[in-house]
Amino acid sequence: MAVSPKSRTEGAIWGVCVADALGGPVQFKDPNTFEPITGLRYVAPFRQPAGSYSDDGSMTLALANSFVESEMQYNHIMSIKFYVEWMTHGRFSTIDRAWDMGYSTRKALSIWKKSRMENIEGAQARIDIELDSEERSGNGSLMRIVPVGVVYWRDVRLAREVARVQGRVTHPSLPCVEACEAYTELVCGVMNGHTKQQLFDTFSAFPFTHRALKERMAQYKTISDWTAKTSEHITSSGWVVDTLEVALWAFFKYDSWKKGALAVVNRGGDSDTAGAVYGGLAGAYYGVEFIPQEWKDGMQRKDFIGGIANKLAQGHKEQAICNTTQRISHETETPVVDPSALTWQSSVKSSIPTINQNILASTLCFTNRPASFTRSSKDQLRTQLSPMSQVNESCVFIPISSEDIKTYVTQAWAEVRPIAEVLPKFTGSHDSFQ
Repeated sequence: MAVSPKSRTEGAIWGVCVADALGGPVQFKDPNTFEPITGLRYVAPFRQPAGSYSDDGSMTLALANSFVESEMQYNHIMSIKFYVEWMTHGRFSTIDRAWDMGYSTRKALSIWKKSRMENIEGAQARIDIELDSEERSGNGSLMRIVPVGVVYWRDVRLAREVARVQGRVTHPSLPCVEACEAYTELVCGVMNGHTKQQLFDTFSAFPFTHRALKERMAQYKTISDWTAKTSEHITSSGWVVDTLEVALWAFFKYDSWKKGALAVVNRGGDSDTAGAVYGGLAGAYYGVEFIPQEWKDGMQRKDFIGGIANKLAQGHKEQAICNTTQRISHETETPVVDPSALTWQSSVKSSIPTINQNILASTLCFTNRPASFTRSSKDQLRTQLSPMSQVNESCVFIPISSEDIKTYVTQAWAEVRPIAEVLPKFTGSHDSFQ
């Protein structure tokens, strides 16, 4: 039976939170030194009740909610603001404070807080200086990244690029960035209904450049290499390379969400984060229905988790087929385009200048708020817009890339100006394009 996008989306969010809570009680412990986890327990290391998700779940919910509140578009600034609100006031947490946070995450969010979001590039540059090192290659970005693939699953290249940018918010080192990108590509494959063999092929082809990450993953030449490995040969730690490996080991080895989740968290170590990384991917693969109901019912703030998961799932129904465009609302028809009714919008975010040489597919979009695009008006637009543009029943999509964004924006405006004497209004900072 096919798994619906709605079930996969909810499964990803619930999967992170539930597996995070499963792993919390045995965090920092060595394998085989504790009573095996079989369900939700009191989170002794932090004195939190059973069913409490930690930083993994909190930041995943924050990122997911930023998509929900931005009409399913990546909003760089909003995601960071939500993280800071979690750190300072406990928003998205199970209680009124953030009760578990890694060093790199705390350091980076403190920099973002101090910047007041007034100099995005400057704050990111400082984070790069402070945290771009092998010693700071933790799993704090990988643990929260699943919403990116869930939202942008129709555009893998865009999803990968957004994952890199989003990951760098707290963990700019190469292994962290590449792990986020590779994991996100897997999530996209899962959302597209790929089999585990197809997902293995996708992961095997990923062009890792970080030496340790590349060497570690190169040992898995067939999917059988994953399934044959025993738990004694798998390590769970805060290092992103270990976390990615243990999560994928459980995903490829076991045939149910529950079996894989228990296998991961019972490795101890950084059990909550390893569980969260596994839980998000496997939750999307199997669907929310295959996460034990008793565990979902036992979660702290279960209504809050379910609300964000449901809103994220509902957002798929409201997206345009191209995830980088904004949906257009219209009420009545007009025979021609009314220039006064057109506004220029963009899904380009202020984070794009930090991408440098990497291409981020995006779109410029004309919107006709009170009126729809009729056949005659669409023909008119086709003759005046870039040949790269596409016109459908209610939208005009003009693709652009970050490599040449300033030039293309200038050209696009020159082409569009005859039919709309309006100023460009970006969702990000104007300074990025000057």
